[in-house]
Amino acid sequence: MEKVKHPGIIIKDEMDKIKMNQNEFSIRTTIPTKTLTKLFAGEINLTTDIAKKLAMFFNKPIENVMNLQTKYDEYLIDKEILKNIDNEFEIVKMFDSNYIKEISNIKPIVNNKVEVVERLRNLFMVNSLEILKDVNLFGLNKIFKEREFSEKEIVLHNAFISYAMYLSRFQKSFSFDYKNNTAMIEELKKITFEPKNQLYSLMEKLNKYGVKLILVPYSKELKITSFVKLSPEDNSVVLAVSTDSLDAYDVWFRVHAEIAYTYKLHTRLLSITYGDKYDDYTNKFAICTLMNPNAYDYFVSLHDFDSKALDIFCKKNNVAKFIIAGKLKKDKLVPKKALPKESITYKI
Repeated sequence: MEKVKHPGIIIKDEMDKIKMNQNEFSIRTTIPTKTLTKLFAGEINLTTDIAKKLAMFFNKPIENVMNLQTKYDEYLIDKEILKNIDNEFEIVKMFDSNYIKEISNIKPIVNNKVEVVERLRNLFMVNSLEILKDVNLFGLNKIFKEREFSEKEIVLHNAFISYAMYLSRFQKSFSFDYKNNTAMIEELKKITFEPKNQLYSLMEKLNKYGVKLILVPYSKELKITSFVKLSPEDNSVVLAVSTDSLDAYDVWFRVHAEIAYTYKLHTRLLSITYGDKYDDYTNKFAICTLMNPNAYDYFVSLHDFDSKALDIFCKKNNVAKFIIAGKLKKDKLVPKKALPKESITYKI
């Protein structure tokens, strides 16, 4: 950025060109000597009154003279902006570069720091990335009362949640009603039997009941697998699921687990889950809504997990094959690559 001189310095240079000292210049322009001293030193700005007198003396349009101050003001603003960009880029360095590239399609390097910072401001819905340092942005200190967050942890948490909230704005949804729990769960179960477009159908159905399902890139530093947040703007629920696993069972389990949290929130605005570590109530809710746990335990006790046995069990218990296949893998009863025909992996 090219440096712009203070208007006082420019005017002094013009005075020197015509071989005039400050006293004589003061007399001829009717501008007090003390005022000129401060103006030449850059201690005061060029006022309209001073500009009028200088315009008359140099026989220039007053707009041209005032433009000296305008250009200098713009230079100071740009200088401050660049300073802020440098400070905000230090915050960018807290993130894993692959994560930044995934959400912004921009590689965070020094040569494009302005583009990176401006893009992230937009994605995180802040006018400065410095705001991400505020532990009160989403009330992390209230949710985790016994935990102390480092500055980096605060920034990463706030950014992760902000990005999910940004994505949620592109979804229209009805208001969330706790009373519709049973109807919603029954309709969601029907989708598990659909052969195609399950993920789209799941999102569409959840929207009908006031839940916005958002798939967000996984953050290795945070290890957040899902979170749920009540949105006071439209009284909907934002349910975010990390894309570290797009196995259909994992997605459905996390969705149902977070739905369980929505019935516990009421007085809280946010609940975060790390590494699929759900509490007993939530874990039980998810399992019981996806399958009959007693029937599953009996099936496991038979130690017969081939495709035929799985097909018979699923038909008898009215449960989708990928649900049981995924649960068997989660419980490490079969290898991850087992039951490929019964398993589903979503693509985004």
